[in-house]
Amino acid sequence: MRTFSPAHIALNWKTYPLFLCFFLLSLLYELIVSLRLFLYEKGIFRGYRSNVPVISIGNLSAGGSGKTPMTDFLATQLTEHQITFAILSRGYKRESQSTVSRYCALEDPFRTSQQIGDEPYLLAQKHPNVPVYVGRQRSQSARLCELWESVQMLLLDDAYQHLAIHRDLNLLLIDAATDLDQFQLLPLGHLREPLAQWRRASAIVITKSNLGFSDRLDYQLRKELHVSCPIFKFDYQIHSFSSVGGNDTILLENWIHTQVFLLCGVANPTGVKQTMEQAGIQIYNQLFLPDHVNYSSPSLQQQIQKKLHRLPQNVVCLTTEKDAIKLKEYPELAEKIWCVEMKVVPDPQWEEFLIDFLRKFSLI
Repeated sequence: MRTFSPAHIALNWKTYPLFLCFFLLSLLYELIVSLRLFLYEKGIFRGYRSNVPVISIGNLSAGGSGKTPMTDFLATQLTEHQITFAILSRGYKRESQSTVSRYCALEDPFRTSQQIGDEPYLLAQKHPNVPVYVGRQRSQSARLCELWESVQMLLLDDAYQHLAIHRDLNLLLIDAATDLDQFQLLPLGHLREPLAQWRRASAIVITKSNLGFSDRLDYQLRKELHVSCPIFKFDYQIHSFSSVGGNDTILLENWIHTQVFLLCGVANPTGVKQTMEQAGIQIYNQLFLPDHVNYSSPSLQQQIQKKLHRLPQNVVCLTTEKDAIKLKEYPELAEKIWCVEMKVVPDPQWEEFLIDFLRKFSLI
């Protein structure tokens, strides 16, 4: 779920005390973050350096900016270049209490998303041969991975702030719909770190560039923040639709002008809706749930069942891949729902950039 941002509330005598409270907390947060960054910069806090190259994908803000699709895209590219790798993820809101968990979908098909977390489970399902390590401390996960696996690279999902492990390629993702002028630090706004921390990035990827104002954002980055690292624009597009409870697949062109009931529990549901509408899908109605929602709740299942039962026959229930992996565990819901499958379309100059990086470590 997106972080509440009081920075955009109308100020008056009723709201000013709340705004002031969040403003002071934001200053305290900035002090703590700046101190931590200073300690790492001066070498007082030291990060672990892996024996293999490390690629990190992350962002500066709380909420969805397309980190998991980008990780999936990079995993596909590494596989195409025949590079063996492991994925390291935090596993946010997972049920498992173990410090580090290893999951490989091909070896253990009975794990659930609740046990290891939504994002790592989805990545493991998409890349069943790839080991996925889940743990809060990526450095600890990396050490165990190096003991147990024979890989040529580590891929870190959502790790821009995780300075405890050195990275050789640090990718900073920014949603194209972002307006940098309105960004404030938590809890006043959505920023985890000051915008100036783009300097740690090896490259910046503007995600969903076809859905936002990528040219405006590019201008802000180059002219206002004086970004000097490469900037790439990635489009996120609909590829097809698949039945959650079956094996049927329908291409996008066969669903143009179809009316859908949109069901999703992700960080940025409006972005999902915008993607649908841009592709010609008509939104009949919607149910937006909190990010990482747990569908095991009987009351929530009953609520969804009622909404599905009331839909006209020509309206299809559609959800995201992240939600679909959880809904599959409930056949009475899954059989009535379809999943939208997205594809990442990279900047034309991205491939050359990646190949140069891989050649640097003699991986190709």
